[in-house]
Amino acid sequence: MLSVAVFAKLWKSAGVMTDVELTEMRYSGRPALILRGFKAIYFSVFIHTIIKAQVILAMVKILDVTMGWDKWQAIFISSGITIVYSLMSGYWGVIVTDFLQFIIAMIGAVLIAYFAVDKAGGLNMLTSRIDSIYGSGQHYTDFFPPLDGGFFSLPVLMFIAYMGMSWWSKYSSDGDCAEDGLMQG
Repeated sequence: MLSVAVFAKLWKSAGVMTDVELTEMRYSGRPALILRGFKAIYFSVFIHTIIKAQVILAMVKILDVTMGWDKWQAIFISSGITIVYSLMSGYWGVIVTDFLQFIIAMIGAVLIAYFAVDKAGGLNMLTSRIDSIYGSGQHYTDFFPPLDGGFFSLPVLMFIAYMGMSWWSKYSSDGDCAEDGLMQG
């Protein structure tokens, strides 16, 4: 959110709306063409493949637990539903359904967390069960890893790697509108 606030002012003062316009303003001729081509291939082949794989894997796991579907059944049915409503509704429909899906996902996440903790017997029982399985003092429920092993301990490096991957996969933090960039580039 901070990067959006910082870059929004700079993009507005430059008079651009998309990363393609910024690239055209900053670079010209063949270098700009090569940069746009590289970004289009990089984002569409590598970044979006990773993102779609993460989404599909999450859906497969959720549908396996909730509906008992196997991997391929979950992939075909959920992808089919997504393709049909996207084709039928156009961009405006995709925006509206994304908004509704966000609301459903947030409600679902809260309900799943509530029922999971309740099934475990409450937060205290959950913590004591984790301690009985893995031993006490393991920090499995801590958000930040413990620093008692030093900065280069495995939990800290894993946390840094996860945060780095999260940042790297959020390529539009500079105000880039990837869909516009790929369509116009």
